[in-house]
Amino acid sequence: MVQRLPKRVSFVVDVSGSMAYFNGDQRLDRLCASVVMLMEALIGLDHKYQYEIVGHSGETHDLCLVPMGRPPVNRNERLAVIQTMIDHAASCASGDNTLGAAIRAMRFVRREEADDYFVFLISDANLEIYGVTPEVLADELMKDKSVNAYAIFIAEPEVALEMQKRMPAGRAHVCNNNEEMPALFKTIFSRAILK
Repeated sequence: MVQRLPKRVSFVVDVSGSMAYFNGDQRLDRLCASVVMLMEALIGLDHKYQYEIVGHSGETHDLCLVPMGRPPVNRNERLAVIQTMIDHAASCASGDNTLGAAIRAMRFVRREEADDYFVFLISDANLEIYGVTPEVLADELMKDKSVNAYAIFIAEPEVALEMQKRMPAGRAHVCNNNEEMPALFKTIFSRAILK
């Protein structure tokens, strides 16, 4: 199948205070490493992928880290993205805007015509303490059938596995080390393209 238009992808990343506060398990470090990997993997693929990276925290559901279709062009710009993530997580108010971030990404990714639409919501899995159940999150991620939307939980293994269990099969993933992240994205993209 020939790709006529770029795929539009929204990476929605958790830069909440808990990511910095509980970084003893390296959750923020692993998230930053994953974001670097994503930015570097997509260098030179603008004709195939238009992407954005947006942060969510207790203060905001749409901290723009990389605007859609305007990826960082060098190491300094990629470093600035990571520094913004770290600074925000270290200084933001407590709370959670994961659900608002998911709703925004689902709408925003569809604003322009594309070959495919993807939303990857990356979170530390501490959602239910803010009233966000796996079922409510899954409902939002599955509202628009034309968007391939997934939650990836990168911390709190027991909580993350419970969240994954309560969401539809294939829509939630638990990834507790960076070595698994490239294979996870490859699997998700392959399955979405084959469906």
